[in-house]
Amino acid sequence: MVKRQTVTASIIIAILIIHSIAFGFNIFPSLGGTKSGTAGMTFLKIGVGARSAALAGAYSATCTDIYSLYHNPAGLAWSEQNGAAFSYRSWVSELHHNFVGVARHINENNVLGLSLITLTTDPMPVTDEYHPTGTGETIEYADFAAGVSYSTKLTDYFSCGLTLKYAQENIGDLRLKTVLIDLGTLYQTDFYGTRFAINMANFGNRVKPGGTYKYTTVSGSMIDKEYQSFSPPTVFKVSAAFEPLVSGQNKITCVTQLNHPTDNAENISIGAEYSMSEILFLRGGYLLNSDVENFSLGAGLKLDIKAAKGSFDYAYTSMRDLGGISVFSIGLEF
Repeated sequence: MVKRQTVTASIIIAILIIHSIAFGFNIFPSLGGTKSGTAGMTFLKIGVGARSAALAGAYSATCTDIYSLYHNPAGLAWSEQNGAAFSYRSWVSELHHNFVGVARHINENNVLGLSLITLTTDPMPVTDEYHPTGTGETIEYADFAAGVSYSTKLTDYFSCGLTLKYAQENIGDLRLKTVLIDLGTLYQTDFYGTRFAINMANFGNRVKPGGTYKYTTVSGSMIDKEYQSFSPPTVFKVSAAFEPLVSGQNKITCVTQLNHPTDNAENISIGAEYSMSEILFLRGGYLLNSDVENFSLGAGLKLDIKAAKGSFDYAYTSMRDLGGISVFSIGLEF
């Protein structure tokens, strides 16, 4: 037993050292902010769930609920029951971001899940240089991603997961569509509840709209050209969480996460959650090295409803010059 605990502690210490190095250095050299705008389908980077939002997105190592379908499919294997969840985020520019997911246990160690993400806006008037107030036509912006996930426990401490999803971005008459993959791992220990996660999201081929557009050359002639292709918004995440305080009905969970997107500079999410009797939850987080988001706050409530468990969560995220956004989530375990 002592030998096992020593090995476990050594692994955790090594993990924390590696994670600390990741915090101090850009372990994946990149062009930083100069890569902004080089990826398509960026709606896939908008997080889901109020709990995650309150923790500034630091969720890969601590998610064991339906929202694992988005954040880290490996966490789904640690869910205790079948479940369903819905989340709404009032995004900037009057955009509406929605998530719905369901999960069912095949057996003790294997779980299947389905998820759907949408990002929509109300019809917008079409304008041009001759009709600055509108031509009478409207244009719509609507994106969605539908995924199927599988998560399994390989040991009592380690799980992995996979999500296969179809994503489509619609901007007026333009359509971008592709199939993407999410991969995740989660390692749990009994050493202060420490967890370690590595996952990759939105991995796939480059995408571009179908068809052609008219292009005016230097000589003034018109030619048909194909649209430029874009990379998907692939992101690599390394996360660690632990519980420094577990006393009676009180528990504090701290989590950190290094995010390495292919279309921007790395950033770091840090968050903490206080739980009282697993009923009331208070949360806070901060996103480092971000020009848009900074601090987040939130709260949650979990109650037994007959044979099921219901939850309600809320989060507020400061978007600096863009104001603040709210996230609402409801969930049911049965």
